[in-house]
Amino acid sequence: MRNTQIIGVDMSNSGDYTAISSYCSNCKNIIYIKCFAPGENGIKAKLYKKCPNCGSKISKHIICE
Repeated sequence: MRNTQIIGVDMSNSGDYTAISSYCSNCKNIIYIKCFAPGENGIKAKLYKKCPNCGSKISKHIICE
């Protein structure tokens, strides 16, 4: 599963933060992390065409919740 951006989302059910992170399957590095304040109704994820760390083309995006 090379050239894939894996996006992990931890949705908040209560007063804690919602978190999102992205991982490059090619270089095995986290390329994006963001926390969202409690009570936010939506989140924004960055989808990359190219990994900012290793420069490989990303052809697939997988979202895991």
